[in-house]
Amino acid sequence: MTKQEAEKIKDLCVDVDELTEDCFYLRLAVDNRISKQAVSGAVSRLNNLGQPQKVADAFIESGKLVDNLKKYGIPCAEWCAD
Repeated sequence: MTKQEAEKIKDLCVDVDELTEDCFYLRLAVDNRISKQAVSGAVSRLNNLGQPQKVADAFIESGKLVDNLKKYGIPCAEWCAD
């Protein structure tokens, strides 16, 4: 799917910041889709942030990316090739 095609699907139009991206990779590690070693940098950044509510919000938002990956094969339009 191209970025242009993905942008036509409302579910895939998710604004992803660095915190949400880290949470997404953490979710993939929990689901054993990627190694826990591969996500160690994300875990470190989340632990050092010191803003638990912001992390919780990003973790919830990252669930949309996981759902999209399961449903569409891609997490969001922003990460599609042009």
